[in-house]
Amino acid sequence: MDRQKHNETTAHLAACSKDKKGIILLGERGAGKTSILLELCINYGYKLIANDLGLLHFDKKLGCVFINNGTKIFGLRNTIAKMHHPDLLRFFIKDITDSWTTKSFILPDQIDVFVENNKTTIYKVFFCHLYADRNEKIFFNRMFGSWIRINLYENFSRYIRGSSLIPFLDGMDGNSIGYIPSLDQLKFHKQRVEFINYLVNDLGITYISSGNLQQVCNFIDKQLVRNAINKNLKT
Repeated sequence: MDRQKHNETTAHLAACSKDKKGIILLGERGAGKTSILLELCINYGYKLIANDLGLLHFDKKLGCVFINNGTKIFGLRNTIAKMHHPDLLRFFIKDITDSWTTKSFILPDQIDVFVENNKTTIYKVFFCHLYADRNEKIFFNRMFGSWIRINLYENFSRYIRGSSLIPFLDGMDGNSIGYIPSLDQLKFHKQRVEFINYLVNDLGITYISSGNLQQVCNFIDKQLVRNAINKNLKT
């Protein structure tokens, strides 16, 4: 609630930076955000800012989006490691009954990934979908319309409204869930709407999908470089 007062929003996302320029990776659960983030950090020289949760700040006066901090850990499913990061299978136990539900949590220093702990300006936002079928061709376009706005609103409001999927369990047995009151206010709602409109209309959100992880990362990396050059030319 205190963060919302200062126009800071807790969001479900992945984020990283290169040369102090930040990018945000959005997407549905299981869409491949962590896989893309890992590839960018391991093979493209990006620093980890957040995986799963990030703290976004919209500065209306400056016309900028910042990410102030985020969770610094990689939660990777066994089946995803097999598909895209086989070198990370060493972090999983050998006897696995179900590859999709088995996850391993990997710290950045365990795989020589650097982290970014400073407030970072966001240059690009991507809504990602990494297909299981490697033959799926790359597709990308700018996102507009009501669907992306509704998606962002749910994402940016789930914690302040108490609708997040984090299980606030009443007791260790998990048979009951504790009551979470909404801490939302009309002022916070209006701030989030302004933030979402800025992301969609001004900064821009690029949808990208493909069955090829390297293809996605190449596209993202080139877009960041191109955006940085354009900003420098405008300045």
